[in-house]
Amino acid sequence: MIIHLEMQGDVVMFSQGQTHLEVCLEEGSGLNDLLDRFRIEPGDFWKASINGRLVDGDAPLSEGDRVIIFPPIGGGAVPGFWQQCPGKGTDPGNSPAQEVAD
Repeated sequence: MIIHLEMQGDVVMFSQGQTHLEVCLEEGSGLNDLLDRFRIEPGDFWKASINGRLVDGDAPLSEGDRVIIFPPIGGGAVPGFWQQCPGKGTDPGNSPAQEVAD
């Protein structure tokens, strides 16, 4: 079966810099089989989606699936961000976005 694979961010190091690939796997293969093909270990720092749904390594694959493997993304305000907003204090509940909504 053919799987459409996209590697994003630092994960492209496992595919020699290629971001979009078509991978042929045996019928009945799962995400772990695909990860093994690229020597991506279960403990490595990655996330995956199949056809837009976040999955884990045990997920089954089907012909034509679109798989994206990507590094997890962290976010949030940088420490001290709210102190840099004049008149906003330290309360994230008093954000500029909230003021626009009011």
